[in-house]
Amino acid sequence: MPYVTFLQGYDSKTSAPNIQLFGEVYEVAGELFEGRASKSFCDGQTSITTPRYADDNMITLFFQDEAMAVLASELIRQEYMDSVLAGTISPSVLPYWIDDTINMDLMLLAIAVSLTEEVRNAFSTAEVTDAQLNAAAEAYLLDHGEVPTEEELLLWIEENRSWQRI
Repeated sequence: MPYVTFLQGYDSKTSAPNIQLFGEVYEVAGELFEGRASKSFCDGQTSITTPRYADDNMITLFFQDEAMAVLASELIRQEYMDSVLAGTISPSVLPYWIDDTINMDLMLLAIAVSLTEEVRNAFSTAEVTDAQLNAAAEAYLLDHGEVPTEEELLLWIEENRSWQRI
């Protein structure tokens, strides 16, 4: 049975729906049998394989074996997450397919920023606890889909919390 894995070039401005589809594995046996898999069949309308619509940057990698399609998906998605963790890209949202381990890595990085000397010393320990700073960093990560810099976190806190800087 044929399978496809979706792939496209990406950067910080790649749309959330495309990032969600990035690396998705899809079985196309029925669609190919019925002749529905290409733009030529659907006369320019939405297609299950690429191009799905006009100006679509998504491509499909075809595989005969599901295990190979899944392996390709894992490699593609890991490369994407390595780019996020390295700070090469800053996506607008985190894709649903990020596993708990990667989510935990991002949370730990955000918490590490919240406890840096610059951020910790910006607020009185009597008024703002480390746990509150950690929660603020996690909230920033959820809002922006990226680990904040110290300055980004401080600006976000000023806008979203009533804490006063020292």
